[in-house]
Amino acid sequence: NEELRRRLREIAAEKEELSGRLTAAGRENEELMDEMASSNAQLAAENERIAQQYETLRAEKEVVAGENENLTRDVSQLKGRLAQSMTNNENLREDKENADREKEGVCQPAFVH
Repeated sequence: NEELRRRLREIAAEKEELSGRLTAAGRENEELMDEMASSNAQLAAENERIAQQYETLRAEKEVVAGENENLTRDVSQLKGRLAQSMTNNENLREDKENADREKEGVCQPAFVH
């Protein structure tokens, strides 16, 4: 009988210890859940910020792509105008040389062999 009582006291003490450990583990679990919820909220806010930045950058990229298209077209047109100007300059140079030769031929006496 005494042995049973002693064993019951041991079991009661063990139960009390386990109950305390369970309570502490429950508190720790709640703290961890709170930390996890806070971390999740922070991550969600960061994800939202990143998504907004992405959308802004995507819109800016579209604008830059349009500007790039315009600039490419402008450069192409300028190259064409430059080529035409160079051709015109060459033609004017040739016309001037021809005019100078004609002028020299008129102004100089005929050379007799």
